[in-house]
Amino acid sequence: MHGQSVIRSNLDTLYSMLVLDLWSPAFVTYPDVGDSFVSLMCGSESHDIFQAVYEPGRYLITEDDCGCEPPCTANQDGHLCMAVGTPKAFVILRTLAHAENASDITAAHQAQDGFVVEQADVGQWDVPNWDQLGLRVIRGILLASGATSREPPVFGFFTGPERINYLLGNVNVAAGWAGARAQDQMYFPWASTG
Repeated sequence: MHGQSVIRSNLDTLYSMLVLDLWSPAFVTYPDVGDSFVSLMCGSESHDIFQAVYEPGRYLITEDDCGCEPPCTANQDGHLCMAVGTPKAFVILRTLAHAENASDITAAHQAQDGFVVEQADVGQWDVPNWDQLGLRVIRGILLASGATSREPPVFGFFTGPERINYLLGNVNVAAGWAGARAQDQMYFPWASTG
């Protein structure tokens, strides 16, 4: 599909993405979304992926102020705190929606609109002048490695006690940027018979 933001977007999912400058901590409020299915996932600049959350609440995202060694999660003043360990973080909302059902799309948009981000100082994000040719070359090498791998896709932390295999993690990042952890994804093989 032309213009999709990841290599293989799910066709039944609306994506909302946010980059946070964690000059100051950010609170993300996950509202009651009724019957809509929404997941909220956070990741660091170095692509440490946190377990997704599925419940309404107020979630704190910070560089290193959760009282644990980043990347980590902790309970802080009754809120789940995610210390990403990098100055920037990304947040992805995945909202399930049936593309051919107008009322379902409307409900999904209402669910997306209910999320709120609060931050004392939003900082700024100056987009680096990335070497696009180098990126394509490295991504091609990683995708070729992934095509021959017999290992299942793995996303998680690149550091700390829960760390994943660094090379396999990078292969999977190239193939599926912002991929979810194993406990947050499930794929079923399906083939049309007619």
